[in-house]
Amino acid sequence: MGQTVSIKESKASSKENIQTGSGLISRLSAKWVGNIEQQRYGIISVLLLWNVCLGGIAVGVGALSSPVQIGFLIFPTMGLLAWILAVQPMKTILSIASVATIIDIVLIVYNLL
Repeated sequence: MGQTVSIKESKASSKENIQTGSGLISRLSAKWVGNIEQQRYGIISVLLLWNVCLGGIAVGVGALSSPVQIGFLIFPTMGLLAWILAVQPMKTILSIASVATIIDIVLIVYNLL
């Protein structure tokens, strides 16, 4: 009479379903995106180091001579810092960091050629 019934939830049903397609890439990306908030401080430190170093290299190879290029370097970098300080979701922080990285690389290549 005194039986207890335990209900076990699987890990897949308790997590938000991020996976939109099937296959290895979508499973790996779902696992990575699901783990990104837990690794927030490590990822933020790497992003800051990466973007500051790339910005310094871009300024060093010739962006200092043009106010327009300095503006292109400052706005995405300051946007990234503002989003980090505002403790926004990591998905948006990574998006802004990728835009800042692309702009830095484009300006480095432009000034070297």
